[in-house]
Amino acid sequence: MATNPSDLYIVIAQMSVAFAGFGSLASCLGQRSGGDDAKVDATRLGLMLSASLSATLLGLLPATFASFALDEQFSIRMSAAAGLLAMLSYAPINIRRARKIRHVQGFSKGGTLASSACSLVSFTAFSLCLLEIPAGHTAALYLLALMGLLGSSVVMFSRLIASMLRPHNESLT
Repeated sequence: MATNPSDLYIVIAQMSVAFAGFGSLASCLGQRSGGDDAKVDATRLGLMLSASLSATLLGLLPATFASFALDEQFSIRMSAAAGLLAMLSYAPINIRRARKIRHVQGFSKGGTLASSACSLVSFTAFSLCLLEIPAGHTAALYLLALMGLLGSSVVMFSRLIASMLRPHNESLT
C-alpha cells in the first residue's frame, strides 16, 4: 500500500480515464437502451465525463510539473490552482444544465446532491491545498480533491447505468 499520497495520483488518473471510456461506451448504448429522458442521461454523461477527464488530467499534472525540476509541494499547489480554475469554469455550465432538467422524469435529487457533495469536497480540498492549510498536508489534500472528482464521476456513472438498464430490468419482472 502506498504511504505517500502523491503515489496515488497516477492511480486515480488511470481509474478516471477508465470512467471516461465507460462514459463513451455508455453514450452509444444509451441511444439504443431507452433509458430515462435523453436530456437527463446526456447531462449525467456530461458531468461524468468532465469530472473523469478533469481527474485524469489533474492526477497527472503534479508529476508533469515536478518533471521540470519544480519543488513537489509547489507542483501540487499549482495543480490545485489548475483544479480550482477548472471547477470554477465548469460550475456555471453544470448548474445551468441541472436547472434545465430538474423537473424532467428521471432526474435524481439524491444523485445530484451526492455528486454536488463530492464536488464540494474536491473544491474545498483544492482550496486548502493551494493555501497550504494545514501546513504539511498538501499531498493528502490533493489526493482528497482527486477522490472527490472521482466520487462525482462514480455517482453520475451509477445513475447513468441504472437509467440505461431500467427498461431491461423492468422487462424481466
